[in-house]
Amino acid sequence: MQMLERKERGVVVLQPLHRIDASVCPEFSCRLSKAVHEGSGKVLLDLSQAVFISSSTLSVLMAAQKQSLAEGGVLALCAPNQAVKDMLSVVHLDKCFSIYDNYREALEALHD
Repeated sequence: MQMLERKERGVVVLQPLHRIDASVCPEFSCRLSKAVHEGSGKVLLDLSQAVFISSSTLSVLMAAQKQSLAEGGVLALCAPNQAVKDMLSVVHLDKCFSIYDNYREALEALHD
């Protein structure tokens, strides 16, 4: 799976590229869990380049959110396209995550 990883202003940023479907979910889950566990407690999932997420991806996101909360951290999402927003909304995950319209807005909120 192609995913950019970086740390900016104390926030671990993961930016998956292209599709996040069942075929890449095991790797996506491992990398996200590692970022949550080993990061600064603040993880931003930049979805600006993710054109599709599957139902398997939603399960991974929920598990990572549960892990983050248990460890006293924050997992936020930013820049989802309309299809991804709709998927999150249909299953009410838009209520479980802080979701920001763009990267800068999310980074500012998490940096404070």
